[in-house]
Amino acid sequence: MNDRKLYTDEVYALIAEADTASRERAEELWSRFRKMQKLDESYSFEGLAVKHERDSISAVGDSLVRDYLVQHATMISSFYQVWRAIHSANQFDNDAQPWLDLYEAHYAGGFPGHPYHTMIASLTENKVGDKIRDFTLPDAEGVPHKLSELVAGKMAVVDYWASWCGSCRIRSKALKPIFEKYAGDDFTIVGVANEYKDDTKWRTALKRDGYPWVNLVAVDGGPYIQSNHSKVFLIDREGIILAIDPTVEEIEATLNASFTK
Repeated sequence: MNDRKLYTDEVYALIAEADTASRERAEELWSRFRKMQKLDESYSFEGLAVKHERDSISAVGDSLVRDYLVQHATMISSFYQVWRAIHSANQFDNDAQPWLDLYEAHYAGGFPGHPYHTMIASLTENKVGDKIRDFTLPDAEGVPHKLSELVAGKMAVVDYWASWCGSCRIRSKALKPIFEKYAGDDFTIVGVANEYKDDTKWRTALKRDGYPWVNLVAVDGGPYIQSNHSKVFLIDREGIILAIDPTVEEIEATLNASFTK
């Protein structure tokens, strides 16, 4: 960095301009810089080699830390480290998925009432422009499905509901005409149910409501499932959230616009 070898000349010029630019212009320049970083377009040839070496070392370190946190999941200090890792990943736009998976597998059911649960839940809510959070959950036959694989390359609706949520089920049934009209290689719907204690009532609701799309279930799901309960997400082919709780008419308008391009 001191020898100006980490980044390309274009990036160093961008940084120099940002140092003297107006606040609005500086924010625009730094936003551009961060996008270039994510695509590895900001680094020189030498810098990219250093970055890859650093990333490799960091991956090993993160793996060791996660192993430790799995082995010491009853310690409040470990719970703090989990929250800190999730917070840091969100703050610096890094991949929080491995830490969230660790939390839901080993910490979500412990430390009842602790504020770290609420703090983590606040970090897992999806927002427009975010890539929708990935997860693996079973269907009614117990077969596990990864959300990203179900929606890969498709426009999709991800519908969070529950057997005990009457308004959710009314809304879900209203999606049937959309599915019947557009389902195929370019569009799908995935239902995600948040159930308590067991999935018996969910299975009954599935038979009664007759949803023709894949439905997954989380029994006593972690804060991520709970924080998104009763929401509908419309996502694009890259998994980016286009809208939260759109109407059926808004979904259809978006699909029509997308498919006629």
